[in-house]
Amino acid sequence: TPSTYFEFPAIGGGNKTIWVGQHVQLLFEDGHIVGFQAIARDITKQREAEVALKQSEARYRSLFEGAIFGIYRSHIDGELLDVNPALVTMLGYESAAELIGRRTPSLYLDPSARSAVIDELARSGQVKGVDVKWLRKDGTAVSVRLSARPIGEDRGPLTEYETIVEDVTERRQLESHLRRVQKIEAVGQLAAGI
Repeated sequence: TPSTYFEFPAIGGGNKTIWVGQHVQLLFEDGHIVGFQAIARDITKQREAEVALKQSEARYRSLFEGAIFGIYRSHIDGELLDVNPALVTMLGYESAAELIGRRTPSLYLDPSARSAVIDELARSGQVKGVDVKWLRKDGTAVSVRLSARPIGEDRGPLTEYETIVEDVTERRQLESHLRRVQKIEAVGQLAAGI
């Protein structure tokens, strides 16, 4: 190969292992290889930064994939960019691929509720614990609590956001049942008093 690049470990001063990045170029004379020249530099810090970045990404991915709540990242227009397995299961889909690329308004029982969530996100920079109704793949309604924040450090226009989704359907059903029981109990106490 006339010109190439290698990265390899080498023994540096004090028997310490360092990483070297080396550009190597063959030298030709009359069409024959007569030698080579190389430029090498210590890339240990760069290599350590790359390893740290990979480890950080792996930790984030593990947190994202293993979360018990649904998590998604979306473009402001509503296109789902990334979803975790908990959200896939919550909404009754087979895989993340079925959800990625869909528009979030199609998940809302009332699409205007999404507009209110996005307006709050743009106005205050976050959404905390907003209850809305979503639709599962089979068309049944599910009560969810949303918390969202914009993605990115710059305070420019909102382009992407991430959301944590908690399924509160069972909790809402239990609360409704408890209210009915309390009403029946109150009527019973009234009747007993009479």
